[in-house]
Amino acid sequence: MKRCAVGLDWVGNEVGWAFCRVGIDGGNITFGTVPADNPLCSPIVHDAVKIVVDAPIGLPDGSAIGCKCRPCDLGAKAITGAELLSSVFPVPYRAELDEWRRRREERLAQQQGHFRGLLPAIHSADLLRQARAQDVAESHPEVVVALMSGGWLPKKAGKKTLFGSLVRLGALHDAGLTVSLADIASLPTGKGAADDYLDAAIMAVVAQKWAQRRDVGVIKSSAGHIESFSDASLAAGHLMMVPWAADTEKEAPRELGDGKLLMLADKWAGIQKTAAQP
Repeated sequence: MKRCAVGLDWVGNEVGWAFCRVGIDGGNITFGTVPADNPLCSPIVHDAVKIVVDAPIGLPDGSAIGCKCRPCDLGAKAITGAELLSSVFPVPYRAELDEWRRRREERLAQQQGHFRGLLPAIHSADLLRQARAQDVAESHPEVVVALMSGGWLPKKAGKKTLFGSLVRLGALHDAGLTVSLADIASLPTGKGAADDYLDAAIMAVVAQKWAQRRDVGVIKSSAGHIESFSDASLAAGHLMMVPWAADTEKEAPRELGDGKLLMLADKWAGIQKTAAQP
């Protein structure tokens, strides 16, 4: 599929990335996986006009060991809300990635630490970014869902719950990407959970909007304000792209009430019921 947009969500070392591919102007949705070690060889990546990944791009500089939240990470937390703060992780320093790569090259045991679990995904995303600097951006599924839905999602609508999955499917539909039951049935078996592919679909929405008309914004500051996107800001890194134009008048997000959550969940269920009727 030429002229497509792709969203990537990290599954793990053995599987690599879950992807969602969609035509820039709509059309069929395709799900699958992209290998971690050599993502550039995948035709999915090769054919994509724009790629958005759920992985940090642009690490804190310096020789420090450990991790920290970048300003854009703090801004993401301001949008996801209190109950989902833990979905935005501190990011390893650049020195951590350099050390991980050295140990990998020399086939040494890797250092342990929860934040270091991000390093394989960061390494793979960095390979993509080096090869396609103007076409690869970072985003975060929970940030995008909050913006698409109009507010924070509570824990009861977490992505690993059935209710949370339905809410996300409804939000995706409102954003112009309808994932059908047939699409869900086509998900690769034993290669990640359904929520990995939903997260990839959410990233694909960002990539599609970016490819269509660049009607996207970026989060760079700890305040979580959506700022204007430019190629210069992309090159600087340390930002999260969202399918939302900069809007200084936009109100701070609030937690979604049950009524809105049920409306989103029921919307997708209603679409599938209608589609199944003869």
